[in-house]
Amino acid sequence: AVFMATTPKTSIRLRASRSTSIRPRRRPPVLTALGRPTHRATTVLTLTSNHPWLRRVTAVVLAGGASRRFRPDKLAEQVGGESLLDHVLASLPEQVTTVIVVGAVREVPRPVIFTSEEPAGGGPAAALVSGLRRALDESSDAIVALPGDAPLAGQAASILLSRLEGEPSIEAVVGVDASGREQPLQLALRPAAARNVVETAGPSGAAGLSARRLLDALRPGLVSQRLEPAELWDIDTRD
Repeated sequence: AVFMATTPKTSIRLRASRSTSIRPRRRPPVLTALGRPTHRATTVLTLTSNHPWLRRVTAVVLAGGASRRFRPDKLAEQVGGESLLDHVLASLPEQVTTVIVVGAVREVPRPVIFTSEEPAGGGPAAALVSGLRRALDESSDAIVALPGDAPLAGQAASILLSRLEGEPSIEAVVGVDASGREQPLQLALRPAAARNVVETAGPSGAAGLSARRLLDALRPGLVSQRLEPAELWDIDTRD
């Protein structure tokens, strides 16, 4: 198994050795809205495509930042027998051909490209911009961004991509909660729209800005998609 770690100046290709072998893991149990695992049979939402232009998707998984309320490393917390980040990676839609992880390099069960937010500590908006910038280097028909600390983020990504595919005239789809509040870290968009976001961020890379402000670069081609509370739920504390 091979995965890549990239930084702004270097790209490091890592190969698994006997002591750090990366083995495929069994599919994790599905989480309920309360976060409790269940092994009951479930219907898995998959994205089917009749349009060849949406067969190659790059996923941007936001896995950086300091977890001040959940130390030492919430992405390593066990969920259904595997780490939270591994759980999210395993749940990505089957159309995802490339995975960009914005965060520290770590061992994961599938090939990914690691990159870091610029500037370091710039916040969620900077992480999103860094991930989109790196994703634009790939040959993709669509890009989907999702948080690495939301157990059902992969399921939400499928829903957003399905909406993007079903309406060729739109440029991007953002998840919203029951009140209509936009969730800018759960976003599906076409490459041209991603480029608009990166260009709008400018030299600062959106450091210190609210990620919601970046959505203005996508209007009027941006539509919203209601997501269920379980699909939006992220893990911030141990409670």
